[in-house]
Amino acid sequence: MNDLVDFLNARLDEDEAIAKAVYVDPTWEYDGTSGVGGIVFECSDGAWVADKVGPRNGAHITRHDPAHVLRDVAAKRCIISTLQHWPSWAVPGDDGNLPVRIALRHMAAVYAAHPDYDPTWA
Repeated sequence: MNDLVDFLNARLDEDEAIAKAVYVDPTWEYDGTSGVGGIVFECSDGAWVADKVGPRNGAHITRHDPAHVLRDVAAKRCIISTLQHWPSWAVPGDDGNLPVRIALRHMAAVYAAHPDYDPTWA
């Protein structure tokens, strides 16, 4: 199970680092009505930046803004920690740990395209 947890923690570290590298302000929104037609966010110096994208891409990108990603990473870290410390007697399964490992495998499946992903986790 340690290899799986290490893999997940490494991916979360990457997600967090990327989100922190672009995190300039919690204000990310799609502006499809002002003629800008793009992702709009405010920089720390007060300037506004816009990238033109379509409405479907804009909705998706703003939904997964850096603040959202950081909250998601924090939540997943809490879940992993809880699963790691779940008492083996509290879960059914032949080895007392099977449901915990299955839950971690499902979390790892999000990163199945990563070169370090072990296909045996599927």
